[in-house]
Amino acid sequence: MDYRDDFSGGGFSIAVANMQSGEGFSDTVEEFAQCSYRYARGVFYISYSSGNSKVMLKFENGAAEIRRTGEFGSKMVYIPGRETEFDYKTPYGSIAMKLDTRSVEYSLDENGGTAKLEYLLYAGGDKLLNKMTIKIER
Repeated sequence: MDYRDDFSGGGFSIAVANMQSGEGFSDTVEEFAQCSYRYARGVFYISYSSGNSKVMLKFENGAAEIRRTGEFGSKMVYIPGRETEFDYKTPYGSIAMKLDTRSVEYSLDENGGTAKLEYLLYAGGDKLLNKMTIKIER
């Protein structure tokens, strides 16, 4: 990655669209919010609120992390070509899940940009294909 000066700022918005498909179904979930966006020491950070949850996204070295806190919580780590496990926390207990990341692509700079993640989610015996697009704009 080329050297970039650190930056930090508000006045950004985020749009997240996740298309999920499994055996016999397909669904798309979208979120839109104001966000904070910064770059420091080689890492892009995006944070926003969604309902009663706080969401933090981190992009670094071709990988991504999405951390959600609140009534429902998780820490999902996306590393292309690798499987990672996480617990999805609910008010009724935790559910063990697994990610198999196919790709993480992002083109981000001080003005925003786009990120795309493609991964398989294994949950409760189901195998779900996910294609997520994240857009950051001023």
